[in-house]
Amino acid sequence: MQNENLEEFLATLSSIHAYDNESAFTQFLGCLSNYLPVQYATIWQYNPVADTVSVMERTDHQVDENLKVEFVHDVKNSLISKILDDIEDGENVPFLHYPSVLDSKIQHLHLSKERARRLQLTDLIAIPFHNYHKEEDFFYTYGVINIYTDEYRVFNASISKIIGEKLSELMSAYYVIKRKRITDKILRIFEEQIPNGTSAKELVCQIISEVCVPLIRVEACSIWEWDAYSNSYFKIGESQPLGLQQTFGKPINDVLGRGLTGQVAKLNKPLIIKNLQAAEEVKKSGIRSNSFQELWEGGETTAHTPQSFLAVPVKNPAGKQTDKPIAVMRFVNKISRKGTFIDYFDEDDVEFVNEIARLLALHEEQARLEMGRSAFALQFGHEAKAPAVGIRGTSQRLQRLVMETPVNTKPVIRMLQDIESFADLIMSFSDTLTFGLGDPNQPKHSKYNPRQHDLRKIIDSSKKVVIPLCRGENIHFDNISIVGSYPSLHIDSKAWTQVFYNLFTNAIKYRNKNDGNEFRVIVKSAGTSVVGYQRSELPIVDKTDLQKSPSLIQLECDVIEVSDYGIGIPPEYADEIFEEGFRAPGVSAFEVRGSGIGLPIVKRILADFHCKIHVASFGGPTTFQIFVPTILQSRQYLSTSDWKPLSNTSK
Repeated sequence: MQNENLEEFLATLSSIHAYDNESAFTQFLGCLSNYLPVQYATIWQYNPVADTVSVMERTDHQVDENLKVEFVHDVKNSLISKILDDIEDGENVPFLHYPSVLDSKIQHLHLSKERARRLQLTDLIAIPFHNYHKEEDFFYTYGVINIYTDEYRVFNASISKIIGEKLSELMSAYYVIKRKRITDKILRIFEEQIPNGTSAKELVCQIISEVCVPLIRVEACSIWEWDAYSNSYFKIGESQPLGLQQTFGKPINDVLGRGLTGQVAKLNKPLIIKNLQAAEEVKKSGIRSNSFQELWEGGETTAHTPQSFLAVPVKNPAGKQTDKPIAVMRFVNKISRKGTFIDYFDEDDVEFVNEIARLLALHEEQARLEMGRSAFALQFGHEAKAPAVGIRGTSQRLQRLVMETPVNTKPVIRMLQDIESFADLIMSFSDTLTFGLGDPNQPKHSKYNPRQHDLRKIIDSSKKVVIPLCRGENIHFDNISIVGSYPSLHIDSKAWTQVFYNLFTNAIKYRNKNDGNEFRVIVKSAGTSVVGYQRSELPIVDKTDLQKSPSLIQLECDVIEVSDYGIGIPPEYADEIFEEGFRAPGVSAFEVRGSGIGLPIVKRILADFHCKIHVASFGGPTTFQIFVPTILQSRQYLSTSDWKPLSNTSK
C-alpha cells in the first residue's frame, strides 16, 4: 500500500465510532474493502459458553434462511476451531495466513465450500480481536475477522495489528454503549410512566417489550414474581411473537424448587441452557425434568421450537445474596444478528440482563422504602454514563496513538492517568451510594475506618476525582483552588473524600452557565472558632477537656470554607437543602439533574465525626462553612462507646 493510501486508510479507520448501533461494523468492513484487496470478509464472534460462533457482520452477502451454518454454528470440527487453536498456540499473534484454503489440508473444515468456490476465494487472513471490558484476561479472544484476499502480502503484521486493535476498540465501545442504552431506556420508562400512576406490572411489561426483546434479541421473554404466601413464582408478563401480553386469567406459577422457574430460583444464579430439546444439556445445567413437555409447562410461545434459554434471578438489593430472588427473568431463543436464526446466549447476555434486573430490583426497593427516591435511578444513569463515554474516548485516542510511529510515551502515560481518573470517579459515585443509602443506624465502628490523614491531601484527592466531570462540562478543574494550611485528623479518608466530592460536584452542576460558563471554587482554611454543641451530640471526650455549661458544650473548631460563584441558594432553604430528596423550587430551569442526596450525605458524614456544616453566604459567592472540632486531631475521641470496638483492634 502506498504511503498516501495508507494515511487515508488510517484516517478513515480512525473516524469510525461505535456510537449507538451496529452500523460501525458495516463501516469498518466497508473501509477495509475500499482500501485493501478484500475479496470477502466476515466478523465472527466467539461464544465460549455454548462453544459456538455467530456472524456479527459480513461483506455483501444475502441471507439465505436455509443456510444457518453460514451464520451460526458449533466451533467443533470447523475452520474457526482450527483458527482459534492456532491463535492460542501462536501466543496471540496479530494474524494467521492460510494459503489456498480450498486446496489445502484444512479445506474439509470449511463449512461453506460452495460459496467459497462460487466467489473464487483464495488465501485466508484470520485476525483475532478482543473485548477490553473483560477484566479477567486482556487477551481474551472475543472473535476473529476472516478476510479472503488474492494479495495476502498486503496484510503484514502492522496492518493486521491495526485492524485487530481497531475492531477490539469498536467491540469494547459497543458493549459499553449497549449497556448505556439499556440503562437509558429503562430509566426513560420509569421517568415517563411513574408520574402517570402506571402499575408495577405494566412497567415490567413495557420494559420486556421495549428493552428486553429488541436489545437482548430474543423471540420471547417473561418475568415471574415471587409470592411468599404460596411459596411460588407467578408469571406476571410475557412478550410473544404476536405482541406483548400481560398475563391475566388463570395464574401460571412454579413452586420454589419445582418447574423450570422454581428450580432457577432455587439455584439462585443465572442459568444458560444451550438447547432445551437436548436432555443432556438440560441435565448438565442442574435442572431436573422427565421430559421437555414437563419442563416447558406454562412456557413462552415462540416462532421456532424453544431451544436456547437464559434465566436470571432478580435479587433484592437490600437483602443478602443467599435470599431467594424477588423475581426471575426468562429469555427464549436468542436471534442472530444476521437473519432470524436461533443463536445462543453467552456471558455478555447475562451481564446485560443483570443490568436490567438490578434496575428493576432498585425500582422495587424504592417503592417499598416510601422515601421518594425515584430520582435516584435517573441520577444513576446520568452519572454512570459520563465515565463510560470518557473511557471510550480515551480508548479511541490510545488507538490512534498506536497507529502513529514512533510512539511518544508521555501522551500514553497521560491518557492512562485519565483512565485512572475515570475509575476513581466511578468508585467515588459508588461510595456516594454506600454512604447515601446505607443504614443510618449502622454503628460507626463498622461503617468507618478512621486513621490519621492530612486533610489537605483528602481535599486534593476529591479535586482529582472530579477532573472527568470538569472535562465533560468543558470547564477548568484548576479553577478549584485550595488555600491555607490544614490539620491532620483521625478520620475515614473515603468518607471525607465524599464530603468534598459532593460539594465540588454541586459547584459544577449549579455554576452560573449564563456568565460565560464561569466556574470557580475556593477551599480555604479560615482559622478557628468556638462552637456550641448539645450534650446529646457529644459523647466524645473526657468532660474535663470541655468548657461546660448546664446545657451546652463549647468546643474549639477549625473552620473550613468552601465557596463557589454559581447560581446561589435562596436563604429560605438554608436548612432544607440538607434534607434528603430536597431540591429547591425552580432549579430545573437551569437544566440540572440531581437526586437531592449529595448535601444530606455530606451532613450525615460530618455529623458522624461530630462536625457541623451550614451556609454562611447564599450567593456571590455561596459559602459553606465546616466546623471541625480540634479534638479530631488526636485519637482520644475514638475511645468512647460508639468507637470502642474499632479502637480495641486498630493500631
